[in-house]
Amino acid sequence: MNTREQESTDEIQRALIAAQIPDNEETMATIADQLREQGKAEGRTEARIETARAMLARGMDMETVLEITGLDRESLEGAPEAG
Repeated sequence: MNTREQESTDEIQRALIAAQIPDNEETMATIADQLREQGKAEGRTEARIETARAMLARGMDMETVLEITGLDRESLEGAPEAG
């Protein structure tokens, strides 16, 4: 399980624990907001991964791609190394 998957799992566990609190519209809205933000963050990460893969496919070196995108090497596992 990679770091992103672990963070997702942890967030889901926290949401489930919070959901056990008696129904409270404010609590539910907060959980929904957190899950929405998590989805947005995951979408941004996926977009950076796609951009990084395109950069690698065009021959940019891995270190430059990682520096520009802010990703870690694990995020690009399986992407072709340029060079």
